Amino acid sequence: MVESEKPAMSLGTKILLAVAVLAILYFVLQHSASSPKWRVINGYDSRYNDIGKFEGTIDELKAKCLSLPNCKGFTHTGWLKNAIRPKNEWNANASVTLRIHSDRVPALNSEGVPEL
Repeated sequence: MVESEKPAMSLGTKILLAVAVLAILYFVLQHSASSPKWRVINGYDSRYNDIGKFEGTIDELKAKCLSLPNCKGFTHTGWLKNAIRPKNEWNANASVTLRIHSDRVPALNSEGVPEL
């Protein structure tokens, strides 16, 4: 068959294809909206305000933090935080990675102070 002789897609097939695409988009949007967002800060720790130290992988620490309503974030070393201090009070430490739950901690303004 020559390119111009291809049979046209039926209206029913086009509708099924459109519905499938919309279903996929809906799933992606729904999943991304319900997934917690984590801001990753390398080289800093928001000292103090520790809930406790827990062992586990990053995914396990995320799950532990999400299971505690007052958990705002954690360090890769396992320290879960019940508050994140203003950025100008953070401790510089090249060996630490801080993860902040963006739904539980307001964005930091240009001065590093949480915007309430």
